[in-house]
Amino acid sequence: MRQLLCDALLNSLPTVEYVGERSGFDALKAKITDAFQVAEQKDEAQITLPVGYNSAAIITDLPDATHFMLSGNYAESGYAYSGKMDILGKVLTAKYILPVLRGRYGAYGAGVYFDAAGMTCSVAGLSDIDLAVEVWQGMGEYLRTIEITQKEIEAITVPAVKEFDEYYNDSDYGATLAFSEKTSQDIARTRAEMLSVTAADLRGYADLVDAMVAQGHIFAVTGKDEADSTAVDFGYYAHADTLEIAPRLTKTPGSYISGKTHDAFCPDDFLTRAEAAELLARLVADQRPASGRSPYPDVNEQDWYFDSVASLSEKGILNGYEDGSFRPDAQITRAEFAAVLAQFVDEGNALPAAEYRDVTARDWFYAPVMHLANSGFLTGYDDQTMRPDAPITRAEAVTVLNRMLGRTYADTMQHPFTDIAGHWAYEAIVAASND
Repeated sequence: MRQLLCDALLNSLPTVEYVGERSGFDALKAKITDAFQVAEQKDEAQITLPVGYNSAAIITDLPDATHFMLSGNYAESGYAYSGKMDILGKVLTAKYILPVLRGRYGAYGAGVYFDAAGMTCSVAGLSDIDLAVEVWQGMGEYLRTIEITQKEIEAITVPAVKEFDEYYNDSDYGATLAFSEKTSQDIARTRAEMLSVTAADLRGYADLVDAMVAQGHIFAVTGKDEADSTAVDFGYYAHADTLEIAPRLTKTPGSYISGKTHDAFCPDDFLTRAEAAELLARLVADQRPASGRSPYPDVNEQDWYFDSVASLSEKGILNGYEDGSFRPDAQITRAEFAAVLAQFVDEGNALPAAEYRDVTARDWFYAPVMHLANSGFLTGYDDQTMRPDAPITRAEAVTVLNRMLGRTYADTMQHPFTDIAGHWAYEAIVAASND
């Protein structure tokens, strides 16, 4: 187990920050070196996350276990790495992040770190993630008006360069030059850049920092209530106890459905699989487009639903059939719709005995249907049936989605539809079609 843990940690390229006396640093370094001597660098991780994995919250019940992180990468911001950014991170940590997050708000650890891939901001011991995001969003403005002397910069640079030299030359770290896949010229150039930082350089990085923060790649270890209540729109929840990863619906849905014509909603028309994909694509918190081609022979780039189907399939939210097809024009059944939506529900895990005459524990759809029903999002019919194999109507679909989103009707809402007056789902349809 120790071998596996060490291998997994090293594969994630961990960073350890120490603040204190030199004697303590030497002791910590010796301890870490000893602990990881049995580990080997791995080419792949054992836990697979959705492609890109843009934001997530690890849900834990442990008290005081909060840890928040924001990351940004150069590829999305249009910048390239320089050794000057190493010093930028040290300056931001010492002059802005620690005085604010630890000094003012009581966090017991915080910092900003730059490497060849991008920027990472982290804070531990703070209960309010929105406060952490607000502080991170202030880094760019802080840099634009920073007042710092060259001597202050040098005081930060000298130990940083010493640490840099030790990292690439001290075999005790296990971070050898060969491991880094960098040449000696790369190391020399980065070192020279670190030694050449000026106050003007720091001010010039304000736009870079703003661009990195704006990417919104935010991760947290926190409780479920805290994750639900924050303004951060997490793309996924990962449960600390089970390591199960669940996609999330957005906290800020706008109007997500329109009529089939300008003034006709057609509430009792059946929903197709392509239409269901289009609805869901508008509502997932992870709004990244597909990065590859369609995995289905019957879904092509020219199809109006291509982006939605390809994106949701790439994230593991939608699947096709055993023959490799998606069947976009086929009507989606109530069971199939439930199977997709159940991925977004993490409450009501205990499955009750089947309460519907046509749903049994032997059915492939039993777990997702009862999961949604047990959570109050999906209901059956007056005759005690669920009709799992029946196609779901447009009215039924928006009713379930509204319940999951917490979307409710208001008398002030407007709509252009002439075919929903008196319909049982009137309020749900109007709510779904309004911002």
